[in-house]
Amino acid sequence: MLVQGSIHMALDKQIQKTEEILKFYEIILPPSPPKGINTAVNSEALRDEMMYRLLLVGIQYFLETHAETLRMMSNDSLRNLFMGWMNDEMKIFDDLVKYGKVKGWYWGAPTYQH
Repeated sequence: MLVQGSIHMALDKQIQKTEEILKFYEIILPPSPPKGINTAVNSEALRDEMMYRLLLVGIQYFLETHAETLRMMSNDSLRNLFMGWMNDEMKIFDDLVKYGKVKGWYWGAPTYQH
């Protein structure tokens, strides 16, 4: 799925760059999570539509987080980095909305009818 690939690539790039910045400023990194875990998955509970909605809401909230971070950031290079990440995530959000419309999963705002 194209959207899934773009989300995965964007997050991997952001994680790598964040780790580089933390090392540069000598900020201790938290322990890395395991690469994978073995869990029993009830596939009935993880429907595609539910996963779509979780991704969409997560991207929406993180766009707000990036905007708030940009508002407070005075370091020019870090601000430019976050603006780039925000642009990447706005593109992913746009792709998710388009995909959701095609699948009939996107809940847009109700239209006003007078």
